[in-house]
Amino acid sequence: MEHFIISGSLIYDLTDHLPNFIILNNFSNLSPGIKLYKRDYSKFSESILVDEISSVDWQVLSNMSQTHQKCLSLFIEY
Repeated sequence: MEHFIISGSLIYDLTDHLPNFIILNNFSNLSPGIKLYKRDYSKFSESILVDEISSVDWQVLSNMSQTHQKCLSLFIEY
């Protein structure tokens, strides 16, 4: 396969893992047996994301008197 490829790792101090990515210029030449897992950001709306994050009650989620499992459950619930 010959493609123009951009790849790398995302580095951020908040996480303890290193997500990797690859960007291919042409999907049409891939063989039919290859499974692709992709995200389409063409309809991404920054304002909707900001509104959703702003609507979360972060004070409840950051209350350290609760167990970590309870905090995770609250975070997933929101």
